[in-house]
Amino acid sequence: MRSKPQAATASAVAPAAQPAVKPTATFVVIGATSEIALATIRKWRASFSETAWRIHLMGRNDAALAQLAPEFDATWSHYDTQMSPEAQVAALPDGAIDVCLCAVGYLGPQAQAEHDPNEAQRITHDNYTGLLPVLDCVAARMAAAGHGQLLVVSSVAGERGRRSNYYYGAAKAALTAYLSGLRIRLLPYGVYVMTIKPGYVRTRMVAGRKLPPYITARPETIARDIVAAARRRQPVLYTMWAWRYIMALTRLIPERLFQHLRRF
Repeated sequence: MRSKPQAATASAVAPAAQPAVKPTATFVVIGATSEIALATIRKWRASFSETAWRIHLMGRNDAALAQLAPEFDATWSHYDTQMSPEAQVAALPDGAIDVCLCAVGYLGPQAQAEHDPNEAQRITHDNYTGLLPVLDCVAARMAAAGHGQLLVVSSVAGERGRRSNYYYGAAKAALTAYLSGLRIRLLPYGVYVMTIKPGYVRTRMVAGRKLPPYITARPETIARDIVAAARRRQPVLYTMWAWRYIMALTRLIPERLFQHLRRF
């Protein structure tokens, strides 16, 4: 005779619920020691905490990268725009790249560049031509995967040539045009490209310079704006927001008048 199933006793303990497994994604940061890059990594992880981010840092200061890596549980590799295209590509981590932030920038001494072709070339190379191998590779990988976010820091300086920084501005103008074309090309592949255009930011790059306080941002402000714009899939970000209108007015100034404005 079959025995009847016994009712569960009050002392029976239900199995503990297993914690949900977070999806993983890879976040590559080029120019990872910049203040904007670091602030953005911190804000991004806090804002998208539902994902377990595998972070890979790239930059030229190996000692700084090694010191930063434990904070983000990150891997790192040496990267410099002066490296060969093959070496730049080899510095990227293997596998799919879900998000890539490029925060490489070199202001350079304008006065020196006016008399030193090597310095003029360095400014152009570090801000534009030297970035193409790694950005093209990241774009190709994202297109092949059918998804990805490529976030690149350009500058409002690229919107109109100024006598105080026209080498830097010209390089950033070229980068902005490149990103505009790349965004259109990658759209059918599901890849999102954001052009980030900061104005004045309190970083090492402008240390010692007198900056207008009301339109000068902290890196944390830039990071907040980048994360918010990425959520909206915004193609071009001016940060601080006032720069969109400042640059719109600047572009409207006739060239005959603009060339006599000593502020510029």
